[in-house]
Order: sequence, then structure tokens, then C-alpha cells
Amino acid sequence: MENIQTLRNAILLPQTGSMRAFIIATILLLGLAGQGLAQRKVNKMNGLTEASVTKRKYNKQWIKMRQHGLPSFATSVGVNGGIANFMYDDPAIASFGRYTLIHAPQLTFHINPSKFAGFNLGLGYRSTMFSYSTSGSFSNDSIMAIANGEWQQKFGNIGISLGGVYYVNIAKQMSNCTGFGISNATTAHLFIDMGITLAPSLFNEVYFVGNFNEFVNGELKNSGEYDKYTIMYNEKPRREAMFFYYAKLGIRVQNESFSTRIGPVFEYQLNTNRGIANDFTATTTSIMMYGLCLAFEFY
Repeated sequence: MENIQTLRNAILLPQTGSMRAFIIATILLLGLAGQGLAQRKVNKMNGLTEASVTKRKYNKQWIKMRQHGLPSFATSVGVNGGIANFMYDDPAIASFGRYTLIHAPQLTFHINPSKFAGFNLGLGYRSTMFSYSTSGSFSNDSIMAIANGEWQQKFGNIGISLGGVYYVNIAKQMSNCTGFGISNATTAHLFIDMGITLAPSLFNEVYFVGNFNEFVNGELKNSGEYDKYTIMYNEKPRREAMFFYYAKLGIRVQNESFSTRIGPVFEYQLNTNRGIANDFTATTTSIMMYGLCLAFEFY
């Protein structure tokens, strides 16, 4: 309004035509310059300043700083689970049913000294059950047994894991941008986590339905006939600690101070365990598992 009033007064003054045109042009230029300065101030407040070498440099540094966004330390609570395949080499033993190996809950500490790699320390409870049938005679040292029936072995372990993890940034979405300040962002990483797990036994219970006769040095020492599953062994764990190799490949989605990890997981037991068929046989077993992992991460 001030510019318009000034223009009106200048036009109304008794001046020559050339002088009047000069004054009008000057006032218009001053008005446009003022509006441009005001717009630049607004743009600067909103982080939309004009391009320059310095500003492009700051933009690159800021985007690079926000690109990875991995916390240096985080804690997650999750679950791993999947199909368990029990491996053994005794043809007189036949497994049946579908087995699962569950790790829940699993507490993991994530330590990331760099934006690309880190390592994990985990602690969790593991449980599964193995069902199989036997027929015929078995021998183990001085013990010989004739067992015809079905077995169930239920056991639980504590898993202590150590692994290395590598991250690849695959997505970044800004939710708002105010200058060069802090911006809320959602980032996604592909992670590859590989390591080892030591799993000492907590319990091992052996159930049986059917009939058996057990001989020691040729003499009958024990026999039984059961029409329903009856516990045969529930004393201290006789399964040695299990030793696993594990690998996880998944997606990590981060939003501010919370992340979700999900993806496939694979485990392979590196050692073997005795205890199958109530020790009537010297056959050993090992476990391979493949399934899914899900964890919620806080930092």
C-alpha cells in the first residue's frame, strides 16, 4: 500500500513526461526488490535458500549424516522359530510329525562401532520336541534292548550367541525438513548377521508308549509295557551343550528411536548329542533349523 500511495503522489505531481516515467520505473523496481528480499527471508527460514557452492556442500553433508542413521548401541527383544530337522543315521529309528525349534524370548545387544558393521550379543531360551518310533533290538556297550513303540523327547536350552553383522542402506524417507537442523526420518537397512550359539541344556525329558525289555550283560534288568506316554527319564540333563552356526538375512526398518527386524534365519548344529531311544542305542542326533526371525529394537 505504501508503494502504491507513493506511486500515486508521484504521478499527480506536475512534472514532465520523461521525469514522470523515470519516477514510476524506479518505484516499481524498488517494490519488486523488496518483495524478492522478503521471499528470500521466508525461503531461508524454511530451508529453501538459493543454490550456491556452500549451500550445496552443507546439503550433501547433512544428507550423508542422515543417510545411515545406525545407533551405536541398541537392545532388541525378539523371537526366532522354524522347522527343525533332526538328523541321525539309525535305520531302525523313524521320525514322525513336524518339529519346531523356538527361541523366545531372545534378548540381544547390538553394538555398532561404524555405520556399516557391528556385532551382537544375545541370550535366549530355546525349546523343541523330537518324536520318533523304534522297532527291533538295539545295543549300546553292554546294554541291549528290544523296544517297540513311540518316543517323545522334550528338551530346553539357554542360548548364548555372538555374531557379526553388516548393514547396507537401502531406503531413506524424510518426514520433514527444517533448514539444516534435525529431521525425523525413516531408514531401512539390509542386514546380514552370522555367528555362533552355545546352548547348554536345562532339561531333557524322554516319554515312551509301547513295550521294551532291557538287558545288561545278557541279564534282564528292566522291562515295561505302557499304553500311554509315560516318562522314562527326567533327571539332570544328559544332552551335552549344543553348538550352532547361525545366519540371518533380513530387513531393518528404523523410525526415530524404534526399529523392527525381520527376515529368514538358518541354524546348523556343529556337534552331536547322544540320548536317543533312552540310550538303548549309540545313535547320535543333530539339528538343522530354518525359519523366521522377528525382533523389536529400542535405543
